[in-house]
Amino acid sequence: MKFLFAVIPALLFTAQSVMSSPDAPIDVAIQARAADAAPKFPTLTQWVESHLRSVFDVKQSFGQLNKTIDSTYASNVNLTFSGVSVTLDFLKTNINSQLRDATDISLKFDDVLELPKTAGDESAGIVAGSVILTRAHGRKPKTQTATIFILTVAQDPTIKGGKNVDKRRVVVSQTVIKQI
Repeated sequence: MKFLFAVIPALLFTAQSVMSSPDAPIDVAIQARAADAAPKFPTLTQWVESHLRSVFDVKQSFGQLNKTIDSTYASNVNLTFSGVSVTLDFLKTNINSQLRDATDISLKFDDVLELPKTAGDESAGIVAGSVILTRAHGRKPKTQTATIFILTVAQDPTIKGGKNVDKRRVVVSQTVIKQI
């Protein structure tokens, strides 16, 4: 009987060590399935809101802003502001001028709708809604801009990387902007 009391804890310790070992067959099988599983990317709405918040981050330099915009908009994006076609360089310069003197910027999204290109597939589609951008300029009064947007998001084939790389970019941006 003393033998069993001595052997059982040793067997339990050994079994626990094998089960938690990175080389254990169960762990290897789970890791293999996780590696094969499709990555979970944010929804279209989450992606758009997150990227636009990043674009309007007041703490970034002009170089960082360019990189952030390039990770949001496709290089051949079709941009329209209040009915006027503009270039990506115009967008970068315009946003940089809004950020330059701002001490704080907040974005409040409202009535955002998404329409995936294919039901159940968040890799491409249309996101539309409104956003209020509030800029603080030190002691000056805050300014607000209301924007209605319709953004078409698609996979950018020029982006390199495997299935774990989110290749979504805005390819068409139609916005109507009004100072309030």
